[in-house]
Amino acid sequence: MPQEIIFTYQSFIKQLEQDVVFLILFIIFHVTVHNISSEGICCQQPLHYQKNRIFLSKLDHAINEYRSDTGTYPYSLSLLVYSKSDRWMGPYIREKDLTDTWQQPYQ
Repeated sequence: MPQEIIFTYQSFIKQLEQDVVFLILFIIFHVTVHNISSEGICCQQPLHYQKNRIFLSKLDHAINEYRSDTGTYPYSLSLLVYSKSDRWMGPYIREKDLTDTWQQPYQ
């Protein structure tokens, strides 16, 4: 009887060790797959989304520069390219930059 208990206890410890190893491997696999998919290796955004994100950053900068020079925000994007205001020190953005990646003008 004591040998059966020892044998069962050793089996239990061995199984527990295997479970812990599998758990660690599962965690490593899960973290790796999550990082790959969230960093865009397998789920990369289309190029036009990235270009629009860059444009919006440029537009934000141009609008802030316009406001810094004139004291008001532009009521039209065309004011970033040309204006008759005395305090206007532009152009703040190129006219060709005011079209999106689908060649449609921003409004």
